Amino acid sequence: MASTDQLTGVQSKDFLIHPQAGVSVRIYLPKLSDSTNKLPLLTNLFMSHNKGRKDAASYICKCLTLRFNPNHQFLFHLICNGFFFFTNFFDLFPFFRIYKDGRVQRLQIASDIVPADADDPKSAFRSKDVTISADPTVSVRIFIPSSADLNRKLPLILYVHGGAFCFESAFNLQYHTLVGSLAAKANAVAVSVEYRLTPEHPIAACYDDCWDALRWVATHVNRDGPEPWLNKHADLDRICLAGGSAGANICHHLAARAGSSAEQLDGVKVVGMALIHPFFGDGGDDRLWKFLCSDQTRPVRPSVEEPAKLPCGRVKVFLAEEDFLKFGGRNYDDDLRRSRRNGAVETVEHVGEGHVFHLKKPQCEKALDLLEQLSTFINLD
Repeated sequence: MASTDQLTGVQSKDFLIHPQAGVSVRIYLPKLSDSTNKLPLLTNLFMSHNKGRKDAASYICKCLTLRFNPNHQFLFHLICNGFFFFTNFFDLFPFFRIYKDGRVQRLQIASDIVPADADDPKSAFRSKDVTISADPTVSVRIFIPSSADLNRKLPLILYVHGGAFCFESAFNLQYHTLVGSLAAKANAVAVSVEYRLTPEHPIAACYDDCWDALRWVATHVNRDGPEPWLNKHADLDRICLAGGSAGANICHHLAARAGSSAEQLDGVKVVGMALIHPFFGDGGDDRLWKFLCSDQTRPVRPSVEEPAKLPCGRVKVFLAEEDFLKFGGRNYDDDLRRSRRNGAVETVEHVGEGHVFHLKKPQCEKALDLLEQLSTFINLD
């Protein structure tokens, strides 16, 4: 619907540009005697969108960054689910919004942060939080089965949470439940890493934090490290890396670094890696990755040479048929199989499921199957 303010002569019009996402624009235009220089620009934008621009966020940011003739000022009010968007921030929908004063507003709703609990008699697992570095701040949440046998050493899982590198936490309810349940099911020690998030800390801060966590684990190799649970329970000859989505991406880089810098790990062994719905792009131009990565030359998809350098003897990749990132996962799986690495590669694809379905529906049959297969993988010799 178009309207004109009778006092100022300013014209406005609303357009629904993405019905599924509920994204609209309201355009304001001063009353002009000759608008031919501006109307073609607007027409091209809308035609470009209507011809197949599926990413409403990219469209919005294009609008916000246009430089118009100062005599023909446009003010875009971008309306998304009832919120008014102004040009005093950069919006990377649906992940976060950065204001001019540096504030970051995350647009994804994560589950609640929950405390660790080392003494719940009704739980199948126990947990505690440990700060392993003050500068930068890196913490871990450690899980052990409630029935852990002091006379038996357990495999150790280093788990890296997902969240597009920019949200989620090792301490929130979803990951607390997932990793704790995995520790109980696999009868393993699990160390879940709380790493620094983008955009405040660009990639590769998350890689460095998780590497520091693995090196911290390695300080327990002689049973005299700073954390008693690891000294008592962890078998550091059986370390398995595991992570989902962005966490799976981090696990790959962590494994590659463990292969090239093994001398920094004091002889501990990374024997396996499990990647759940890995974030390796979709084969196209990944705008989020380019924005979050400090090194613009670093590709989202690892080079085809990297898999051959992984130290772990076995890799398992979990895919989901309806996952928007499955093509990147399949490409990575193909690279693994084509490389001449000495080790087993196994791929599981859950039909009819989407990205990280096991977090959204943890009690569904296929989520329980994923947990079972992951548990079995961790305990393979």
